Amino acid sequence: MWPWLLGGTIVVLAALGALIARGRRVRQGGKAARELADLAPARPRAQAGGQTPAPPAVPPPTPSDGLSAPDPVDDALPLTVKFTPGTLRLSLVFVTLQYRLDVTSRADRPLRLRVQADLTSAHGSIDTREQLAPDPAQLELRHDVPVLAPEESVTLEGEVRVPLQDLRMLARGSARFVIPLVRLCLLTDAAAGRRVYTVGPQPSADAPLAPIRIDAGPRTHRELGWREIVAARGFALDPVRA
Repeated sequence: MWPWLLGGTIVVLAALGALIARGRRVRQGGKAARELADLAPARPRAQAGGQTPAPPAVPPPTPSDGLSAPDPVDDALPLTVKFTPGTLRLSLVFVTLQYRLDVTSRADRPLRLRVQADLTSAHGSIDTREQLAPDPAQLELRHDVPVLAPEESVTLEGEVRVPLQDLRMLARGSARFVIPLVRLCLLTDAAAGRRVYTVGPQPSADAPLAPIRIDAGPRTHRELGWREIVAARGFALDPVRA
């Protein structure tokens, strides 16, 4: 009978081992489920009256690095352009922005460079093309470089301004804000391109841009940051017509 007893013992041990393994899997599965539940946001409990509280506000996403890069390569325009805002002054009548452009030629021959620019405000009620791709005839000529040699760099400094009454404002309670929008047309005898930037107070490099409050009297903003609206490059600009 020893073979039968040995065989029965093996069967019993195998069944017991299977039960132990199954118990471990169940416990592990339960632990994993609890860990996932801890990571997932809790469902809000219904308040008295059957109403569910609103979820907490989610901060807006941080702009991607491509928006704040000095100048992504633009094959249509043989220039590298770096825009730097200076000071922004608010008076009772105007908003004035000082700026600097560092331009380097990537062409294989000398170019003539003209830069037209203006200052306006961004607003959701304005058509995208109207905001990002104005007719160059609407922009004032700010800089004219007769000859820019291959790989030559030039620094251009200037200012743009706009009457307060021409800006589209944003309201939060009784406060009034604007989001400045700097629009540039860079024209050469070989090609032309656009650059559009938003500008706002930025106390540190990792802080988001803030809108400009314009109902608190004259003031000067010095710690300014910027973001390029790269989509503006997608609107073609004919250098001959410009």
